Amino acid sequence: MPSITVLTPTFNPNLIYLKKMLASLKKQTFKDFDLLIVDESSSVDLNFIKNLKLGFKVKILKPRKKLGIGGSLAFGTCQIKSQFVARIDADDIASDNRLKTQYDFLMGHPDISLVGSSVFKIDSFGKITGFRNYPISHNDILSQLNIWNPLCHPSLMIRTAFFKRYGNYANLRNNEDYELWLRASLQGAKFHNLKEKLTYYRIQSEDGLSSPRNWVSALNLKIKYFNFRYFFSSYIGILLTLLMIIVPSRLKRLIYNRYNKLR
Repeated sequence: MPSITVLTPTFNPNLIYLKKMLASLKKQTFKDFDLLIVDESSSVDLNFIKNLKLGFKVKILKPRKKLGIGGSLAFGTCQIKSQFVARIDADDIASDNRLKTQYDFLMGHPDISLVGSSVFKIDSFGKITGFRNYPISHNDILSQLNIWNPLCHPSLMIRTAFFKRYGNYANLRNNEDYELWLRASLQGAKFHNLKEKLTYYRIQSEDGLSSPRNWVSALNLKIKYFNFRYFFSSYIGILLTLLMIIVPSRLKRLIYNRYNKLR
């Protein structure tokens, strides 16, 4: 049994991006891992992966019924026996030392439930367009958690025991990861982000900014998991989300971009 299982849900992925993600895993300095792909593709066949000489085991599971992203992640984590689950999406790229760095951190900090990192942002051509820094300490993460999601999902390594203790991903259409972090934080889970940029996070579009569904979903979660310990930031998070629901799309993007420059 490997120490780490890398978990990737897919739905008709871009095969060029997928091959680059696989190549980045092949170059990992930490070798004790396998890859689990939960594939819901309808028009893309991933069986070619089994013939690639990657140097690590790949398992592809196809659920019998449509699960969606949250359901696919929950289905995948239930199959994993490794000590740690590392998330990465099919269009992202891991730095060569990502798995080792996060594995070493979690082994040295048994009180931490999961660890993420800062990320490079890349475009559809793989060009670095910027970066995202995230709060590092648990307290700093919690102080911002009810305002925005301060954990980059495809950058995370999570203890498998986390899902048994705090529950799995909810089968939501939006914000399935955010819901889990909010829920787990109120139950005592501890989070950490590394300052190093260990993932190249592909952002091709931010059209979700204009989707009322995304913001309404986030608002409902912030109300449901209101953290009275961080009353002010939780209250501000609700107000800001209400604002993002009602303002025009152009102004919404302006607010979002300005906020990204501040953090």
